[in-house]
Amino acid sequence: MHTKTALLIALVAGLATASAVSRASGQTQPVTGHGSHGTHAQMKNSAKTTTAAAPTFAALDANKDGFLSKAELAKHPMAAHASMVDADKDGRLSVAEFKQLQGM
Repeated sequence: MHTKTALLIALVAGLATASAVSRASGQTQPVTGHGSHGTHAQMKNSAKTTTAAAPTFAALDANKDGFLSKAELAKHPMAAHASMVDADKDGRLSVAEFKQLQGM
């Protein structure tokens, strides 16, 4: 019983020390980078999405008003998810909103 108690105390003390060292050094995330899963991949995908979105948007924007209506967007495979990125809830997607859709 005393061994378990001693181990528990040592574990708690170790965690407290690690936490204090982390705060003192200004680290808010683990050094391993696990706090930012996919950052590099997201940046690469974002760059691809940005360059791919403009021609796709232009091709879908039949009336060239700078927005994609539900009818115009119906041809896109992600059309069912359009409402998720329609930030202003106006029923149509701007270029910025469409870029978010492309990134899903």
